[in-house]
Amino acid sequence: MASEGEENQFMSKQEYYNVFRGRIEYANNLINQRIIWLVISQSFFFSAYAMILNAPEKAKNPLFEDLQLVMHNLLPIAAITSALLSYIAIAASVYDIPKLSRSFDEFCKSSEVDNVKLPHVMSSPMVNRIEMATTLVLPSIFAISWAIIIFNAYF
Repeated sequence: MASEGEENQFMSKQEYYNVFRGRIEYANNLINQRIIWLVISQSFFFSAYAMILNAPEKAKNPLFEDLQLVMHNLLPIAAITSALLSYIAIAASVYDIPKLSRSFDEFCKSSEVDNVKLPHVMSSPMVNRIEMATTLVLPSIFAISWAIIIFNAYF
């Protein structure tokens, strides 16, 4: 007969499912937080850039004239960098989620687990592809918008 310590070493299919569901929910929450952060930061960048474009050519203080030019050049670069870093962070989570689902499926196939009918850990593959594609497109749209602004300003 197995001791109490040995019995607790193995998780049931339900427990394993809960762990994987929790990890997928965590990754989805990270994606959501990163998208929200991206939209808020980009709205700040666009607003600041619009204010600099509408600022009078002659600043009230000569020190601010140089600062306006620096900000005019710096804001698009900072905004593109922010969008690209968001893209990388979101892509990491997007890459991780299907791996978690596959790991759960492999666990169910390769081990003798109880026959508990559980819902799928994720939506259908088509729905997942659409969801993940949209989360990756948004940072790209911001980066492309800023690239167009830079291109039109300097070329």
